[in-house]
Amino acid sequence: MFLAMERALGRRVVIKVLPSETVGALSVERFTREIGIAARLQQANIVPVLSAGDFGGVPYYTMPYVTGESLRARLSNGGELPVDEAVGILKEVARALAYAHEQGVIHRDIKPDNVLLSGGSAMVTDFGVAKAVSAATTEGGRGMTGTGISVGTPAYMSPEQATADPRVDHRADIYAFGCLAYELLTGTPLFAGRSPQAMIAAHITESPEPLERRRASVPQPLAALVARCLAKNPADRPQRATELVQALEQVSSASSAASPAMSARTKRVPIAIVATVIVVVGLAVSLVPFARRPRLKALSVAVLPMENVGGDSTQAYFANGISEDIASALVSDGIRVAPMSSAASPLLTQAGVNTDSICRLLGVDAVVTGKASRLRDQLRVTVTLARPDSVMWQHSYAPSTSNVLAVQGIITDSIIDAVRTRLNVSATRGKRRAEDPVAHDLVMRAKFLTSLSTRESIRRAIALYHQALARDTANVAAYVGLSFAWQSMADGYAPPVEVIPQATAAANHALALDSTLAEAWSIQALLNVQYLRDYPWARYAIDRALALNPNDILGRVAESVYWITQGRHDRLVQPAREAARLDPLSVFSALSLQWMFYLAGQSDSAIAQTANLERLAPGFAYLDAFEGYALADLGRYAQAESTFRRAEPALQHRSPGLAGLLASRGRAEEARAILREIERDWSKKYVMPEFIAFAYLALGDKERTYAWLERGVEVRSAGAVFSALWPSLRPIRGEPRFRSILRRLNIPDAASP
Repeated sequence: MFLAMERALGRRVVIKVLPSETVGALSVERFTREIGIAARLQQANIVPVLSAGDFGGVPYYTMPYVTGESLRARLSNGGELPVDEAVGILKEVARALAYAHEQGVIHRDIKPDNVLLSGGSAMVTDFGVAKAVSAATTEGGRGMTGTGISVGTPAYMSPEQATADPRVDHRADIYAFGCLAYELLTGTPLFAGRSPQAMIAAHITESPEPLERRRASVPQPLAALVARCLAKNPADRPQRATELVQALEQVSSASSAASPAMSARTKRVPIAIVATVIVVVGLAVSLVPFARRPRLKALSVAVLPMENVGGDSTQAYFANGISEDIASALVSDGIRVAPMSSAASPLLTQAGVNTDSICRLLGVDAVVTGKASRLRDQLRVTVTLARPDSVMWQHSYAPSTSNVLAVQGIITDSIIDAVRTRLNVSATRGKRRAEDPVAHDLVMRAKFLTSLSTRESIRRAIALYHQALARDTANVAAYVGLSFAWQSMADGYAPPVEVIPQATAAANHALALDSTLAEAWSIQALLNVQYLRDYPWARYAIDRALALNPNDILGRVAESVYWITQGRHDRLVQPAREAARLDPLSVFSALSLQWMFYLAGQSDSAIAQTANLERLAPGFAYLDAFEGYALADLGRYAQAESTFRRAEPALQHRSPGLAGLLASRGRAEEARAILREIERDWSKKYVMPEFIAFAYLALGDKERTYAWLERGVEVRSAGAVFSALWPSLRPIRGEPRFRSILRRLNIPDAASP
């Protein structure tokens, strides 16, 4: 193994060379072909294969250089791992297996040496390498398994591998996973201290000592899961790696509920996060309060943003933050709260919109409004609870303390008491997690900056989140907000490949801290369905999010995108329609629905949705951009051209949609001039590659069309996962090269809607 610098991209890579004893019987051509299958794996917990070849007849393959240490080194330094840490690592290994198995790739050599720990996450390396070596080793035209030679490492080898059974399948990885789990929890491998031959024999004939005897602190469900994985008969093991993920999630939840240390992390954290726009369209903001418990249907409340009084615009974040935290606290105490993305709509503050109108628009029973000011250390807050026919309660606060958290706690408790007594409902008071007040203030500022949706404001928000985490490493709100801030950069301002690793790391931290939050799961769903392309894990995350909170807006939108990846254009509109119903004044929900209409081939409905969007967000750049595509699809070219041109100033770059439209209307030179400008500035003014591909296809330049589609796959553009349904790509849907792109994305070639 060698560490090298790849000059073309200026990055460090690892070069792995096959052992000399293997090379002689190896078909280099077959090995390279087999490695190419492994190279298609693109998942957050898998170290991808970058390239393969041979040098002087010696086969090699390259992988990214991952900073950190191997799990083997971690075990060597500390022996058995804490149960929570072991479960966290095992979950991520199981996710990698689940994804790879869905792609038909078996690892065959799962062991601590092939698991890397980096940035708080576990990554599995060398996927498919053992299979490639086996398939390429030629002895009489048969691979290694066909000649009675076993593939794997003795300490982790399934009985069927040990006996060179030619029917070895993905369940061998599940056995090795059980061996790995046993070692993480006991500190020693199964059947340790024996020769390799004796160890192999033990895997075939002996039952391991029960895990609970080796370590009494291991939860019984975890010990039972490991025992099932170690069953000698493959039919007695879990049949899919997704079962491992689900079982480990249940272990985590049970452990969190039982452990005082973990319970401190999972108590209510006042937070409402800024969500990214569905990234295929750009940036729009949705403020979503956390949901911790089932909501009581007997009561619903809308919390409108506090009015920032006193003239100090720099304190606007404080007024917003107070409102968000009140909403989150009410949710946590069993009261249904309208999504903040709708409650924050400017439409609700227009002249003539009264409490009755707000209750009807948002479908709630009462409204919380207020005014807040903060001048130096002096805080002043006035809060009102009103029903359509009356003001039920009002109170002003001028506390002597400058501790924002303490003030919010006082206000929230008062409001909950008022709601309970005035509306005659019960609510279960949740305990508040101890939180650093400075970190909390930084998170409020960061959320406010993210909501401004500019490149600079998002960058400043990211810096503030990091400052908050430096003070409070268990701040779930900071991790959730940080993940969304990075997502807000993706496809809007930067190639996703540059920023999604940071978004993923933050989302993983949030889920590890509190797996009972719907939003922690919906973040995972969006990341995996749009960028990481781990569709089985995305489906699981969607289900968990909606089970925790059936009204989770992000979960609904993620479900729409999921159906796109499955080629089901007949199902993608309904979840987005439900999100828009639940969050009627949200730009995010309305824009998502418009785009789903367009991708489902319902351009008329997409254009009709524009009127609603113009009401919610007049002047929003992407509104014009996407209306232009829908108008062009219906042949309304003059309107489409006007719409595309109107969008350019807000987009701050030339419109590829305009270029494609001009090309389709015979104005090729004008179109090429726009595309030259876009390509010249692409590294500084990022444009989603698929939109550029559409324009080149309209010009009849298929080579550049495919080049930009390939680039979209490489930079992990969210637009790539919609390839089968893009109306602009209809002319090439049946071509082999296009089908090859879909296969790389593991997306079916959907019938034209």
